[in-house]
Amino acid sequence: MTWLLYLSIFTSIHILIALWIGQVTLHPLILFPISIISTVYIKRRFPFHAPPVSRVSVIIGILTFLFLFGILIFNNGYPASADPFHTVIVRVFSERIASSFPPYHNYPQVYPYGFHVFAKSVSDILFFIRDYRVLWLTGALFFSLLPVIAGGVFTGASTQSAALAAVLFLGQKVLFSDFFYGMYPELLGIFLVFSGLTLYRIKSPLWFIPWAATIAVHPTAAVIGFIIFSMLFLLKKDLHSLLVLIFSPILALPVLVVSYSAIFQNMLAHPTTEFGFHSPTALLSWIGIGTTGIAGIAVVTLIPLKKRENIHLLSASAILGCIGIAAFTISPTYSWK
Repeated sequence: MTWLLYLSIFTSIHILIALWIGQVTLHPLILFPISIISTVYIKRRFPFHAPPVSRVSVIIGILTFLFLFGILIFNNGYPASADPFHTVIVRVFSERIASSFPPYHNYPQVYPYGFHVFAKSVSDILFFIRDYRVLWLTGALFFSLLPVIAGGVFTGASTQSAALAAVLFLGQKVLFSDFFYGMYPELLGIFLVFSGLTLYRIKSPLWFIPWAATIAVHPTAAVIGFIIFSMLFLLKKDLHSLLVLIFSPILALPVLVVSYSAIFQNMLAHPTTEFGFHSPTALLSWIGIGTTGIAGIAVVTLIPLKKRENIHLLSASAILGCIGIAAFTISPTYSWK
């Protein structure tokens, strides 16, 4: 688990550094050395040791990675993603972060680009592989690590709990549909959220680094992370960590200015669309049913509470889950049908 957490810290540092110097250069020979040196310094300055990962979780992760190759084989080597937009972003980031899509279009580039600056560096290093396949491989890597990190969050309970967490986490078909649709940034964001949870669980002060990077990667993962972390800190009455949660996104300020400002402007300009959250049910549906479930399970597992407090926490989680299910069912935009 320790190596996996350092991988998440390295990825997060790479993303955050690229956000700030990407307006000048995105050259991997600059970004990778800085990220490696920063990670090594943090490793020596704030060492930590995480519990070992369940072998079952690792096996599930490996099988997941191998299973995903069936998509490439079925489509003659093409990801067949319904969202080639990410490949376009990586291509327009040829030397630095672009504000539009030359030579395709002058439309402003306002999509959160944390995943893309990292994938761009990987693509430059693996120059002998097609860029869209590098994006696919990067997404597949973090996707296959999700059951491992999810199992790691629950390792403190038992090996059986870790294996069950990995199986249940992959049991959500939405993860596979997200991968097929090319939602690589969201999957990376969820991985970073779970990494931050694990770092906090082992009492490492570095948990805010993956959280800040999540802001730059995908807004859905950021909302999920904020809900889980805020619930955790409020239940533990950890005011210091709650303040860090609120103010640490300043590390991702370039994305906040470019991307999130555009998102909120669109929400205000088009209040009747699904992105405008025209009703509370649409907002709860966008947050997701699984979010409340993951939040409740994660909090129950991470916090050593008394039995009386556990009952209150489980009751609150059950109520939130019922609200989410009702909203998902009632909402005309996100219905089961």
